[in-house]
Amino acid sequence: MRLQLMIAVSAVASAHLLAQFPPQIKNIVIIVQENRTPDNLFHFLSPACPIPRDASGLAACTPYPVTDSCYNISPCGISNQSGTPVAVPLKARPFAGGSDPNHSHKGFSEMCDLDPVSFQCRNDGAWRIAGQKYAYAYVANTPVKNSNGAKGHLLDPYLQLAEQFGWANYMFQSNQGPSFPAHQFIFSGTSALSAADDANATFVSGNPGQNVSSVLSGCLAPQGATNVLLSPVLDNRPTPGCTLYAGDSVQECVVTNTALSYPSNPVGTFCATHQSMGDVLSPAAVSWRYYSSSPGVVWTAPDAIQSICQPAFVNPDGNPGSALECAGDEFKAHVDVANHGTDILRDISNCNLAQVSWVTPDGAWSDHAGPSNLYGPSWVAAVVNALGHNQMSCRHCRRGPDLLAGYGDSHHLGRLGRVVRS
Repeated sequence: MRLQLMIAVSAVASAHLLAQFPPQIKNIVIIVQENRTPDNLFHFLSPACPIPRDASGLAACTPYPVTDSCYNISPCGISNQSGTPVAVPLKARPFAGGSDPNHSHKGFSEMCDLDPVSFQCRNDGAWRIAGQKYAYAYVANTPVKNSNGAKGHLLDPYLQLAEQFGWANYMFQSNQGPSFPAHQFIFSGTSALSAADDANATFVSGNPGQNVSSVLSGCLAPQGATNVLLSPVLDNRPTPGCTLYAGDSVQECVVTNTALSYPSNPVGTFCATHQSMGDVLSPAAVSWRYYSSSPGVVWTAPDAIQSICQPAFVNPDGNPGSALECAGDEFKAHVDVANHGTDILRDISNCNLAQVSWVTPDGAWSDHAGPSNLYGPSWVAAVVNALGHNQMSCRHCRRGPDLLAGYGDSHHLGRLGRVVRS
C-alpha cells in the first residue's frame, strides 16, 4: 500500500504541466506507522481467503483462491527450523511489549531464506530472528474504552479503514532494512547517497551505528558515526571485511562519517545528494509538508537530503564538538518537527493542509514493536477522523492512509502483486 500511494504522489507531480490536478483528489496524506506485517496486524479481517486442505510445504499457509470477496490473510507461517518447511499457527500476542524482531538486512535475509535456483524467498526463516513466540504471532484485538466512553477494541480503527476504504497486501517495502533506509525510499524512492550510487545499486541499508554517543542520522550524523552500504559484488571480488548475502552476490559494508570536518565542512558522509519528492513537488507548485517527531531521528527523511537540510554547525566558533542543525529554507518551510508530528491535526483543523503530507509518529504512538507502544491505532484514527470531519468545511480533504508493513513477523507473501479487496 505504501508503494501505491507513492505512485499516486509521483503521478500528481510529474503530470502537473501536462494536465490539471485530478479534481477528485485534492490532498494526499501518507501515514507511516512502522514494522508490522498484514498477517500480524490484520488477523481479524473477515472473511479470510481459504487455504486449500491439501496445501503443504512452502504453500501450506498460502490462501487460494484470492478474490475480491475475501481478505488475503494467513493464520499461520512457515518454519524450516526442523529442516523441513512446516506450518506454524499464529498465536495472539499483546500489541505492546514483547520482542522487536530484527529488521536489519541480515534479518531480512534470514527470514527470506533465498532459493539459490529460483532466487525467490522461501519466507520460512522468521524463527531465526525472533523465535516462534513473537515471529509467529498476530496482534490480539483487546477490549478498550473509546474516547467517548463506549466499549471498543484496540485494532478497530485499522480494521474499519481496511473494510471501508482499501487494503493492499501484495507487496513488501522496496528496501530490505530498517527505518532509516525505509523512510528514504518513502520520500525519495532510494536510499542511495547519490545518483551515481543509485545507478550502481549501492544503497544505505542500516540505521546509524552505536559507536558514538549520538545516533542522529543523515546530514545531522556526527563525525565518526557509522552506517552500512549494500551493493553488488562485482567480478566475484567482495570487499574485504564486508558481510556477504544472496550466495555471496551482495555485500554489506560498514562506512564511517569521515567527510564532516569542523568548522570548515558541515556536510558529512551520510548527507545525500540524490533527488527527493521535494525536488519533484516544489518546482511543480505542489505544496508539501513532512511531519515528524524531531530532527535527526531515522524517521525524519528530509534531514538526510543535503539540498533540503543544508546542514550547519550550531556553534561554528570554538566548539569542535558542535552539533549540527538543518538551516535550509526548504527544511524550515516544509518539515514540521515542532510538536512530535501532531501539527498535522492543527493544519487540518485550520484548513491549511498541504497537497501532499507525510506523517510519521512519535515513538509512543507508532506501531513499532516495543515495551509500551500502544497508541498507534488511536493516533491514526485521530488523523483520519480529523480529515473526515473537515471535509465539508475545508471542501478539499480526502482520506488515504498508508499503514506501513515491515517484516520480522511471519508473513506468507513472497513478492509484489496486486491490490485486493478494495
